[in-house]
Amino acid sequence: MLAEVINGRFLDADDYHSQSNKDKMKNGIPLSEEDRIPWLETLRDALRVSLGKGETVVLGCSALQKHYRDILRCGDANYIPGSNIDDESEGILKVDASLEPHHTLKSVQALLSSYLPSIPVHLNGSV
Repeated sequence: MLAEVINGRFLDADDYHSQSNKDKMKNGIPLSEEDRIPWLETLRDALRVSLGKGETVVLGCSALQKHYRDILRCGDANYIPGSNIDDESEGILKVDASLEPHHTLKSVQALLSSYLPSIPVHLNGSV
């Protein structure tokens, strides 16, 4: 797992859904914007706490829309809303879950090579 490789903390966004959201998803009811925003704000707050402690954080989250990612970025005290930060900014790795595993591993390998060159990551997923 990436978080282990970089000695970070892994946050699974699904763990932060309200019981109401979980019930809706279990019953095949799509989440509305009103359901998602409080969930994203809870994730943002969890990121803020972890980053405030100096932890490296890996968040597994399907924040598919840019304004969802902007909410999450506000968990970083150094982020300035509207600062034209994009998904390729330093410290942010966006992995498209629809990619073949080989391409995902290439993205992770590129990130680790940039930030942690002493840790070899092989494309078969082993470290």
